[in-house]
Amino acid sequence: MKRFKKILLIVSIFVLGFLITACKKPNILDKYKEEYPKNDVYYQVFVRSFADSNDDGVGDINGIINKLDYFTDLGVTALWLSPIHPTISYHGYEISNYYEINPEFGTMADFELLVEKADKEGIKIIMDTVFNHAADNNNWYIDALNDLNSPYREYFLWPRNAKAGTSAYETFPSSRDLNLKSEKVVNELVKILKFYSKKGVAGFRFDAVKHFFSKPFDANYSTNPSFDGGTLLHTLKKEVQKEYPNVYFVGENFEYSNNSNEDYYFASDSMFNFVISRYFQTGQYTNMQSALQRIYNELREFNRNFIDAPFITNHDMDRFASMQPNIEHQKLSASILLTLPGNPYIYYGEELGMKGRRIEGQPVSGYLNQDGNPIIVYDEGRRQPFLWDNDDPALTTWFPLIHGNEDVARVTAQKEDANSLYNHYVNLIKIRKENPALMFGNSFYRVDISSAVAFVRHVETKSGLSQIILVIHNTSSQEKQVSFEVIKDIYGTQLIPPYGTYIAEISSIDKAV
Repeated sequence: MKRFKKILLIVSIFVLGFLITACKKPNILDKYKEEYPKNDVYYQVFVRSFADSNDDGVGDINGIINKLDYFTDLGVTALWLSPIHPTISYHGYEISNYYEINPEFGTMADFELLVEKADKEGIKIIMDTVFNHAADNNNWYIDALNDLNSPYREYFLWPRNAKAGTSAYETFPSSRDLNLKSEKVVNELVKILKFYSKKGVAGFRFDAVKHFFSKPFDANYSTNPSFDGGTLLHTLKKEVQKEYPNVYFVGENFEYSNNSNEDYYFASDSMFNFVISRYFQTGQYTNMQSALQRIYNELREFNRNFIDAPFITNHDMDRFASMQPNIEHQKLSASILLTLPGNPYIYYGEELGMKGRRIEGQPVSGYLNQDGNPIIVYDEGRRQPFLWDNDDPALTTWFPLIHGNEDVARVTAQKEDANSLYNHYVNLIKIRKENPALMFGNSFYRVDISSAVAFVRHVETKSGLSQIILVIHNTSSQEKQVSFEVIKDIYGTQLIPPYGTYIAEISSIDKAV
């Protein structure tokens, strides 16, 4: 009898599990994701400023782990972390050891835990990768500096006939340029990328790609720096993909020219779109409307499978709220960003309207060294502590709040305000993720409407799933009435308020274009 009851229990559990599985509706979005696995909504984390876990005033990896719910509430699906390696600078873009974690930020075990926990929340991690140069106290460089026979001598670029003790060349202060023509160096870089890919890192952001083969000391170092830089990225990606086929590469080429990315796009999934960022920062929405179709046509010529990487600002720029203080303009720019093709990138605190500007070599009250003397600052003002509530232990204090951030509404206040900038980001991210034509693919069809950024997005899978979305952003201070035949309204109405947005599903591209 006991055996019969046991068998009956096992059968019942099996049948229940089968029924649950059978009744669970397939997620159509997953079908799109299978064909577009590298499309995400990114959030850029400047680690030092984001969240503190040990009350030392410095943001760290465990602080990010403790705040994973912030990212899930916001709706982002991937994080770009600023450099997390040992460094000689507060920002981390001179790396002392590529295989270690900055002790201020935690340990390798902490980082592995972050990747694991983020993955469980459906959040990818990509790392900032600085391969143009290394710190002047880098472990390779110290070994090579005074030993002409060091195995790492080949890793750096030295003046001709340099003697022991002579410094290698530098593109950036306190750094030493890596010899990216060296096969040994390239193999080392592949090793680094595989080291972190094995830990579950989904991809890499490549810093300063235009400097890879463009060295000021020798005009003949490369006759075509961008092509050689693209070739290097292609080599790195080809080698990493042998073991990690879905690795994501995004490059930073700080140029306000779309064509400057052509030689990098054959080797990268994405390149940051500085052209679009300039339109945001200057508020030139009319010029943006006329330029977008040309931009995407060009990118499609570079790489038909391009994944654009649009953004409003990043850590090297003044804060958007300092450039465009009007909250309606900030909401409008967020709406445009989150409906464009590709992977939109949100700079930490942009969703709160954080402020900040570069300071040209001046001291800041309250920012002192260990001896109590003022520290001369430059870009720190653009990278201020994230605005957690005043009583939140995660609040970082390594740098004082300046430029008006003391008066910006903090996280809880914005979460509780339905009309806040934060909730505007939440709503638009949700709409993007729920509509495959916005989330996936790179289609873009301009719609000619005066004083508007208007377009159609379309996506179709190999199995025949498809969606067509009409997007109209009113860039004027007046209401705008439009008239389109639509399947359903998704966001707003066809009477679009000043600086407002209308999003709808339509049945045919021809009905709008």
